[in-house]
Parts: sequence; C-alpha cells; structure tokens
Amino acid sequence: MGEISGSCSKCVFDRLPPEMIRFIFRKQSTDDLLQASATTDRLHRVAQHHMYLSEGALLMRGGQDTAATVTRTYDVRNVTSLYLVDVFDFDRDVPRQFWPHRDGSIFERADDSDEEDTDDRDDRHGGEGDGRPVPLEVLHVGYAKPVAYGDLMSGGLRRLLRSVRAKRLCFSNVLMAADDVADVVSATLEAGGHDEWPPVLRCSHDRADDAQVLDLLDVVECTCAGLLAEFRVTVRRPAPRSYAVYPMSSLATAANDDEELDAAAAEAAAAVNAELPEDLLALIAADCSGLGASAYRRLVTACRQLRKLSMRAARQVDDEGFEAVAGMPTLQHLDMDGMVNVTSDGLLNGLQKANGLQTLGLSECPYVTDDVLRRVGELRQLHRLRLDLTECDKTTAAGVLDMLTGCERLQELHLTLPLNADYVNAAAGAASLPQLRVFRLEFERLSFQDHLDNQPADGDWQRTLTTRFRDDVDIQVWQTYTKISVSVD
Repeated sequence: MGEISGSCSKCVFDRLPPEMIRFIFRKQSTDDLLQASATTDRLHRVAQHHMYLSEGALLMRGGQDTAATVTRTYDVRNVTSLYLVDVFDFDRDVPRQFWPHRDGSIFERADDSDEEDTDDRDDRHGGEGDGRPVPLEVLHVGYAKPVAYGDLMSGGLRRLLRSVRAKRLCFSNVLMAADDVADVVSATLEAGGHDEWPPVLRCSHDRADDAQVLDLLDVVECTCAGLLAEFRVTVRRPAPRSYAVYPMSSLATAANDDEELDAAAAEAAAAVNAELPEDLLALIAADCSGLGASAYRRLVTACRQLRKLSMRAARQVDDEGFEAVAGMPTLQHLDMDGMVNVTSDGLLNGLQKANGLQTLGLSECPYVTDDVLRRVGELRQLHRLRLDLTECDKTTAAGVLDMLTGCERLQELHLTLPLNADYVNAAAGAASLPQLRVFRLEFERLSFQDHLDNQPADGDWQRTLTTRFRDDVDIQVWQTYTKISVSVD
C-alpha cells in the first residue's frame, strides 16, 4: 500500500463525487475499505466518513489523524469499532475516551516524567472523557508492511489491549509467535468484560508461510483452550486462504431438553455459514459437544476448500454428518474425537469417500470394527495415523494386523490398544511398513477378564517388541491403566 498520496492524476475513481464513492463503498467489505483508504488522502477521508455513518466505526491512520482531530470531527462516544492503521504511538494517538479512568498512569509512556501536567495529558487525548471506557465490538490494528508484535510494545499496544474492552481483536500484518498470542490473550482478559463473550482474535497477512501458520494454530489450541472463542489467520496472497481454531465453543454446553437442544443446534448450524470463510483451509474446534448434527453437513457447503479438519468431543455428529465431512473432495487431514453416535456403517461409508486422506485420527469412537480397520488400510495416500481402540469392543488383533498390512505408505503411527498378547503381536506387524519413521505405541491395561487372562508371557516383552523394528524407526512403547471415575451421591 505504501504512503498515501494527496491525489492521483490517473485515478478516475478518486475524482468521482463523494456521494458516488460512498455509494460504491456500500458494496465493499471493511477490508476493502481499509485498502481503498490507503491510496489517497481524499479516499481516506471519504472511507472514514462512510465507516462512521454506516457502521459506527472510527478509522484512524497514523501520520494523518490524531486524537485531537478525530474528536473535533466525530463523536467518539458513539463509536462501536476502532480501526487503527499505521499507528505506532497508541498512548498519543488513541482518544482518551477509549481508555478507562484509573489513576492516570495508563496514559504515561515510558519516557514521560511524573511531573507531566494533567491538563496537557487531557489535551493530548482529545479533551475530557465521559468517565467510563467505550466498549468496542472490534479493535483493529493494522500496518501496510509487516511489523513484529514486540516492536509495538514501546508505543503502548499492551496498555491499549488491557484497557480497551473489545469482543473481537484484529491484527493485520502484525507478526506473532505463540508467546505473542498468549500475551494478547492475557492483556485482553485483563481488560475484563469477557464473562459472557470470550474474545475473538483474528490475524491477517499479505503473505505468510502456511506451515508456520498451522504450527501456530496447534500451539494456540493447547495454550489458549477455554480462553478464546476463535483464533483465525488469513493469508491474502497469492491466493486468499484462512486457518481457524476454536479453543472454546460458545455452544459447548448442550441444552438439557430437546426443544432447547434443537434451538442450539440450529444456531450452531447457522453460525457455520455466517462465520466461516469460503477460503478456509484448516479448521480446529476444541469442543464440539454443543454442535448439532446439521452443523456438520452445513460445513461441507460453507468451506469448499477445507483441507484440514480437527473436531474434539463431536458427540452429536451422526452417520450422515460424518459421511458428508469425510467425503469433502479437498480434505487431506481429518481428526475426529468422541463420535459416539456414528455407527460402523457410517464410518465405513465415510471412509469409502475419503480417498484423498493423508492424515487420519480417530478416538472415542466405540463403533469401530475390523471392517472399518480394513478400510483404513485401503487409504493409499495415508502417511499419518492416530488410532485409539481401547473403547472399541468390536475390534480384534487380527483386524489391527490386517489394517497395518495395507498401510504401505504410513510414515507416522500412533496406536492405543488394550494390553494383551494378541494385540502385542499385532502391533509388531508395523515393523514391516517400509516407510515408517515414528511409532508411538500405548497399551492400556483393561479390567476385563478376557484381557487379564491373555497377558504377554515374556516378562520383557516391551524390549523384545522394540528390537523387531529397524534402527531408523523412532519407537516408544508404554503402558497406562484404565481411568476409573467414581461418583458418590
């Protein structure tokens, strides 16, 4: 985007009457308006005026707008969204009406002296406030060129985040590592007001490395679980694409009666179409217990480019929903937990359509059978598999061995099996996989008598098992015990 020029001799659009420009702006998204405002001074003023009148949003650009100028032009008490573009000194440029009235120290920058006159500080922030912070729907911080999050700390960004209450935080071309995301979440929670609506964090970049974005999403899912409603990353070039993780679901607690449950499911299904962008490539949802079955079917039509899907606690998905999701033609990575309502027929039919899967994860799926395992072995492009069979009483060691025989391209394998001699021997079949490089094998000691009566005879069976694999295979074997929950009334 670069710096804004005063006018453009070759830009016909810039010379149109303001009414016509505002009419065109009505058809544009907020991102489009931000891009247009970066071209000329005149378009910036028209976009600023249009956003204020149509959305109640205040657009401020560093080097052009100051706290004093915008407060003279607009009533910031009516602003519900704040868009800061190329702003580096937040303490100076953000009007004081957006800051809470505490002890005044929040307005002091690192190089300010303690003797700074209070009246001077009031003038710097655009006059007297109304005695309370202005709650925001959206707080947007963006830049024309990439800026590291850490470089914005001296300008008061963290003080702004922990002081301004906002339901949705958006960063554009702000480079963030996992620690930076955690810092943003921490500062946002300090601002308070998130008891009813967990904050949403969205980042966008002109260009970014997709692998690094996926790694960041995985870390955010683990570190921010229960703190964020959504974390989304959008990359605009060369082709628009998005990645999203939902550490907390607003519908995580399912309703008790059927009428409320249907309403919650309908709301969740509608949210899928409304919130998820069409160019979404990866979706990670940490808690899907409140999503109704119809939401999974709508996901197919809402995200036609989806490549990676991970859904935890997917308790309400049914056969039809799983078949629709697994059959998405672009899907390459599928990880599903807690599908207690998907039958063996639903699993078989879904996996029959999932010929392009490269990664598959299934756990807490009680209706997995040997036929389902055989179908997994027929996925010829599969190179990573995570499978937990401890809750599946319809599988056998022969089915596991049959599956492993077919997984010729498997490079990484995570297996959780009941501990008995038959399953130990079946797991040893993975030694024949020519491309296997990582093998994580967990045996769970079950309390069922048929398993207790069929324990490995070799007292050193774990070492014996590992010696059967090639030296270039990173193998780890360990045992766990059945988790038993006891409730006392």
